[in-house]
Parts: sequence; structure tokens; C-alpha cells
Amino acid sequence: MNLHHLQFFQELARTQHMSKAAENLGISQPSLSYAINKLEQELGVPLVEPDGRNIKLTAFGKTYLNYINDG
Repeated sequence: MNLHHLQFFQELARTQHMSKAAENLGISQPSLSYAINKLEQELGVPLVEPDGRNIKLTAFGKTYLNYINDG
């Protein structure tokens, strides 16, 4: 697991918008999507789902965010 991927996930959860999170992180949107997909594959669960033009955390995503924020 990559520490950057965890930071990317935290920013995405905060903004709930792929483009805004990528801009805030100073990376491209495809790079952010790749990192989130990689994290989801490693965990074996979906962390985010589309919500119109934004994203929202799944139940797994909310639980995981709490876990990494408290850890």
C-alpha cells in the first residue's frame, strides 16, 4: 500500500470531486483515478461511487476513512 494513495483518498473524500482533489494534490485526474482504483483493488472493496459530477464515499469508504484518520 502506497502512503500517497492514502493521502489522495483523504483529499478525494474531503472534496468529493475528482478534478478538485487532483488539482489540490498537484496531480492529473487520471493519476488520481488510477491511485484510487489501485487502492480499491488492494482492499477488495469499492471506496467511492459516482454521484452526478461528484463522487461520494461508499459505506466501506467511510469506514476506511475513519480508520486511516484515527490510525
